[in-house]
Amino acid sequence: MFNMMFSEVRPFFWLARSPFSITQMADSPPVSVLCIYCYTIIIVIFFSVPSLFPICSAMDFQTCFSTCGGMGPAVRFPFSLAKSLTGTSCGLPGFGLRCKRADRFNSTDMMLIIKLPHSGEFLVRSINYSDQTITINDPGNCLPQRFLRSFNLSGSPFRPIMDLRYTFLNCTYAPAVPRDVPITCLSSRNYTLLATTLQDTDPSMKNMSHCRSISNLLLPFQGTSPSYPFAADLNKDVILTWDLPLCRECEESGGTCGVKMSGSDRLVGCLNLSSKSNGLSRAVKYSIVLVSGTSGLLCLIVLACITCRRIQTFSHQYRTGIDFPAPAGPHPTLLSQGLNGSTIESYPKIQLGESSCLPRPGDSTCSICLCEYQPKETLRAIPDCSHYFHVECVDEWLRLNPTCPLCRKSPEPSSLATSSPSLTVAS
Repeated sequence: MFNMMFSEVRPFFWLARSPFSITQMADSPPVSVLCIYCYTIIIVIFFSVPSLFPICSAMDFQTCFSTCGGMGPAVRFPFSLAKSLTGTSCGLPGFGLRCKRADRFNSTDMMLIIKLPHSGEFLVRSINYSDQTITINDPGNCLPQRFLRSFNLSGSPFRPIMDLRYTFLNCTYAPAVPRDVPITCLSSRNYTLLATTLQDTDPSMKNMSHCRSISNLLLPFQGTSPSYPFAADLNKDVILTWDLPLCRECEESGGTCGVKMSGSDRLVGCLNLSSKSNGLSRAVKYSIVLVSGTSGLLCLIVLACITCRRIQTFSHQYRTGIDFPAPAGPHPTLLSQGLNGSTIESYPKIQLGESSCLPRPGDSTCSICLCEYQPKETLRAIPDCSHYFHVECVDEWLRLNPTCPLCRKSPEPSSLATSSPSLTVAS
């Protein structure tokens, strides 16, 4: 019965003492205004301090674009032609190229040459900037000879896409192999040079007693089937790739990779994305996510602070018995048949002393607010049944209900007539 009683009483007191009253809401700035204020601060910082975000002006970058007399592959970052030809050197170390006249009589053709630190000069056939690959070959048209002499990519930014181990064989007569298998630039009438993926320990090598192994090398795979035991001439172009700088995503999006000099450092950036690509750049996307996330987090922090502050204020005022300001505007009309103020004041009061001795030692808690009685607090008793409660709690109840909150009895008229607003002090 007590739980049923409290469930009915509690909503009225929460309504009267709620911290989220109209007056207090008017004293605090609206939540929507605070959120707009937070977003405004972040956006102003974003546009006024561009150095906070990694977005650089495209006008500061160079693409190093050039060609060898209008012929051959286009040269641009990270590659660059020799400084003596272009007047500038904006490429990266290891990506230097130069133009060389073809070794033909009175030829005006120009070849694009790259020099590998430990392997010498090679002819550049093509450069694919989207795949980050470069295709090279021997200017003298005998790539297998370069392999046998020395082919070492250490010290350069390049690596083969795939390696395969070959065994070079010197045969006294041509075995029964396809015509494109013998290495023609190294073979003669007296011997034939072959390259095979078979190793010396392979049983098939026993059938080639007329051949002598002269070298076993790990070379770039040139496109022939690894399952076929003989390589087709090994004079095809070699495809190499580079890992840094990573411009693949920029080029695939329609942009152009470029470099910006900052003192002794080189900064890599992506140009022309706005005119060639259909989406925002990664830097812009990151900036939008950062701005939205920061402003949203700030708004949540402000909301949490406001909520915590109101809860603390309500808890403090509720414990100290201080009433919250009444809501502004017209009060809602509550249909009730409670007691008037003079009748309520006629009910006896009890003031607790320092020892907090109670008329009923077992009743140490107010049944309305569920708070324990404290020294110097004033209680009010209900005539006839003698149940007592906090003055402020039971007065609110009696204004709505004429009965006792515990036993639901109404005081007899004779009890009301004999009761007086005296104050009894409990020792």
